[in-house]
Amino acid sequence: MRSPRSPSARILQLLLQLERAPEWPTAKGLAVAIDRECRDELPVLPLWQLEDHYAWRTRLKGPAEVADDLYPGIDSWEIAPWFARDPW
Repeated sequence: MRSPRSPSARILQLLLQLERAPEWPTAKGLAVAIDRECRDELPVLPLWQLEDHYAWRTRLKGPAEVADDLYPGIDSWEIAPWFARDPW
C-alpha cells in the first residue's frame, strides 16, 4: 500500500512521460491528463470550516453535519470520481 503522501503509479507514469515529451502538443495533452488524474487522487479538505459551520464539495462523502473539531473522521472520507465534460 502506498503512502498517502506519495503519488500513484499512474501519476508517476504521466510525469515521466511529460518530462520526456518531444514537443509542445504532447506535453500539453499530458498536463491535462495529469490535472484530471489529480482531481481524483489528491486529498480534499472542506472549502472552509468555522466553529459552528463548514462547507464542502458535493462530491465529498463523509463529513458530518456537525463537527466538534477540525475535520473529524477525515480518514474515512471519500471523493466521488470527477468526469470532465466534453467542450462541445
